Amino acid sequence: MGERSLRWVLPWFLLLLLHPLYAQVDVLPPVFVFGEPASDLLTSERLQVRVRVVDESGIKVESIRLQLDNVDLYHRWENGCLVLAEVSGLEEGWHLLRISAEDSAGNLGSATFRFRVFFPERTVEILSENLVVEGGKVRASLLARNPKAEVWEEEMRARLDGVENTFYISVPPGGNQPLEISLPAGSLRPGTYTLSVLRQTGENVGSRAVHLSKERGFPFLFLLPAAAVAALVLLKARRRKPAPLGEEGTGS
Repeated sequence: MGERSLRWVLPWFLLLLLHPLYAQVDVLPPVFVFGEPASDLLTSERLQVRVRVVDESGIKVESIRLQLDNVDLYHRWENGCLVLAEVSGLEEGWHLLRISAEDSAGNLGSATFRFRVFFPERTVEILSENLVVEGGKVRASLLARNPKAEVWEEEMRARLDGVENTFYISVPPGGNQPLEISLPAGSLRPGTYTLSVLRQTGENVGSRAVHLSKERGFPFLFLLPAAAVAALVLLKARRRKPAPLGEEGTGS
């Protein structure tokens, strides 16, 4: 009876003895938390990668592998938990970011992040609809829109019929910039034309039909009411002026 009891007690005793050691063994793979990119839709050709790695036993730094579309990326390991990288020249479409690493206990973990790159159009909106020739020039108001994540700096051309002029824009990321441009009137006559904004390559980024009118002259019509009132006052004053004494009539 004693031997049989010993056979049952010994395994339990060994299990209790080894349990604390077994509990300290890390059997979980590393966990990856993507901080950047923060969204699955990017509007820039540049990508900032920031991944936080969480693991109890520590990461084997040399085992870290970061890939974009199955191509290895150069990365940095900072603060004992961050994987950082920068990518430029991304093309439009879907991309796959993958990271993997092994911890000190030999557990291999990995994670993926799928995102899309989309480049919205940069445009120039022509606000002016009615243009007036003033001082031999035609002026128009524009609004440059830059939805991208980079500054938009570019030399542009404004074209009105056969007349052109160049201007420079600098629009902050994700912002708008109001502009006022001028073009020489030249031999343009009153009428309807198409005002276009072009890149130096000839690409059209904005156009609108505008109406051109003659140069405004001096507003004589505005003075007519005042002139009429002045003439009426003078006329009444002359009628009320008394005659000279020598010319007064005598009774018979």
